[in-house]
Amino acid sequence: MTSRTHFLKCLKLGQIFEAKAEAKIEGKTIIKADDSNYKKYKFDFQKEDGLKYEIKFDDASKLTNNCFIEFTDMKGRDSGLNITKANFYIIICGKDEEFLKIDIEELKKLCIKAYVRNAKDGGQGYIIPIHVLKKYSTII
Repeated sequence: MTSRTHFLKCLKLGQIFEAKAEAKIEGKTIIKADDSNYKKYKFDFQKEDGLKYEIKFDDASKLTNNCFIEFTDMKGRDSGLNITKANFYIIICGKDEEFLKIDIEELKKLCIKAYVRNAKDGGQGYIIPIHVLKKYSTII
């Protein structure tokens, strides 16, 4: 599988989980970012209460029991946690595909103590065990 094919597969899965996560959060969505405007907003959706959410699906966590929290992309540019304007990440992870909602500032504190890994595509991220993430998250 080429890296482009893999990216498109992940993108499609991500869009499915974004819709599911959005439905789990109460309130009307007033802003929904997509490929055309994500760079402007730097979050996936905002509810009418003003809170912003970014959704992350970690398929590999089913095997590793760890979550990968990206902070640079394949070109070495800041991405993910380094640029988000969201108040919360919703991370879908583990064998049960649980939806874990975590405050961005709490997640950043966890990342201070986390290992850094290179992704297959060249990006970088923090590795946080799911059981640690669950201690600081709400399952939605």
